[in-house]
Amino acid sequence: MSLYSTFTSDKELETKGVAIDYGDFEIVLARAGGANHNFAKVANAKIKPYRRMMEAGTVPPELDNKLTAEIYAHSVVLGWRTKVDGEFVEGIEGPDGELIPPTRENIIKTLIDLPDLLAEIVRQAQDLALFKEEEREEDLGNS
Repeated sequence: MSLYSTFTSDKELETKGVAIDYGDFEIVLARAGGANHNFAKVANAKIKPYRRMMEAGTVPPELDNKLTAEIYAHSVVLGWRTKVDGEFVEGIEGPDGELIPPTRENIIKTLIDLPDLLAEIVRQAQDLALFKEEEREEDLGNS
C-alpha cells in the first residue's frame, strides 16, 4: 500500500458519517477532525472558557467528560438508531428502557451517563481506517 493510500481518507465519509453497528443500536459518526471542520470549530468554542484550566492541567474529570460529550454531540454524532422489533428506528434507549428522541440534549446526557460509551465514540471517530472507503468495503465483504 502506498503512502498516500495509507493516509488518505474519504472526505465525504468524514463529513456525512458512517454507521457503527453495536447490535441493538447504531450510531452515525462523522470524523473527529479531517474534513469535518465543524469539529474543530465546536471544540474551540466549547473549550475557550476553560483554556487556562486545561493548560494548567486542572480540569476536573467531570467537566472534561461534559465538554467532550457536548463537542461530540454537536459535531460528530450525526444519528442514533435503536433496534425495535428487529428494525432500526431513530431514537436512544433511555435509562428506563423507553425510546427517547436523539436530540443533542439527550445525546449529551447519554454520553455523560455512559462514559465508556463516550470513550468508545471518541476512539471510533478518530480512527482513520473507519473513514477510508476501500477499507469499509472490505469490512462489509464487498472487496
